[in-house]
Amino acid sequence: ATILVGGDPASATYVKMKQNACKRIGMDSTKVEMGEDTTTEQLLEKIHQLNANPNCHGILLQHPVPAQINERACFDAIALEKDVDGVTCLGFGRMAMGEEAFGSATPQGIMRILEAYNIELSGKHAVVVGRSPILGKRGARRRRAPSPEKPSPGRGRCWRCWRCSGRRRRRR
Repeated sequence: ATILVGGDPASATYVKMKQNACKRIGMDSTKVEMGEDTTTEQLLEKIHQLNANPNCHGILLQHPVPAQINERACFDAIALEKDVDGVTCLGFGRMAMGEEAFGSATPQGIMRILEAYNIELSGKHAVVVGRSPILGKRGARRRRAPSPEKPSPGRGRCWRCWRCSGRRRRRR
């Protein structure tokens, strides 16, 4: 199931692309749309319903959500076994410790591409651009600590940078 809260056009397009991808491969997918005025409690209730639904095998909460919603609480309400985007704190912790967990799609996809082309990363230097908990931190984490069962494309030097990297911080 995908959950879209509010009217962000980019998010709506992204969810539509996910729905189309599911349709192309013959996978049923439920699209849940909630209004801009949705509360944290309402969103949590919907997540709990999807967690309890045996016909729902994965939940993807599209972000950003409207400002009045506690996004972290809503992400963490997703059952670990249904966290297909790797957004829960528990899922991130499991991934960071090399335990089985869904990874965030973009970093995991990048690692799969590197594996498919047999690009050996051990001993090499890499830069991950971004610092978001879902992409930048996870990308760097995947680069540093692959799963214990897969020794490569493994460990190496990894730096993260973002839009303010290299700027001197002003004292306040």
